[in-house]
Amino acid sequence: MSVGALKEFLKQVKVNVPPSIIQREQLLELAKAAVQLWEAQRVLRCAHIGQLHPSLRLPAALAVFRQQSHKAGAATSAAAEEEERRALKRVCTQLQLALHPDKTPQQLAGQQAVFAEAFKALQNAQQLVPALSS
Repeated sequence: MSVGALKEFLKQVKVNVPPSIIQREQLLELAKAAVQLWEAQRVLRCAHIGQLHPSLRLPAALAVFRQQSHKAGAATSAAAEEEERRALKRVCTQLQLALHPDKTPQQLAGQQAVFAEAFKALQNAQQLVPALSS
């Protein structure tokens, strides 16, 4: 990835790049940390949609975990449902680790409030998804 592309990504995520960071390796390290911020912002957008449109609460909660809602009446086997539940729990655990406020990357310490809010939204989404609340 070029220096220009890294700077553009960081600009999109709204991470201020200190003037002292000019080397590609430094920008890449900052971009890796910014991916967590990007994910936190995505979770917050999903939660916001669920808050604005109550009929979309469950689909928005599933979107937090990058899952789609099932079609009504769709037949699935017990094994398929169990595998889906396990996959959902894996994604949930990964998001918990990525968004936990105590795990905020050092380069993004100023964004800790975003991570705290996203972690709370993640917990709320967990309660809405039946496979995670049981």
